[in-house]
Amino acid sequence: MESLKQHLTEEGKEILEVIEDIKQKLEEARKKFDQATDDSLIDCYIYEMNALYKKYEYFLKIAKEIGLIAIGYEKIS
Repeated sequence: MESLKQHLTEEGKEILEVIEDIKQKLEEARKKFDQATDDSLIDCYIYEMNALYKKYEYFLKIAKEIGLIAIGYEKIS
């Protein structure tokens, strides 16, 4: 039982790290989108942001399923 609890803690840490990484990549894509002037690049950044957002939603869903709670936040619902 103890190893399962420890495993979930490590899994939770990894999920939080992935979520933070995705948030950073989303911010970078938004900045690039704001600076883009070429229509092709604008489309590219829109697709990139949409893909990252879907990935973000997926990991939030996983975090919710395992009952992950980040310090300073309520339970993810």
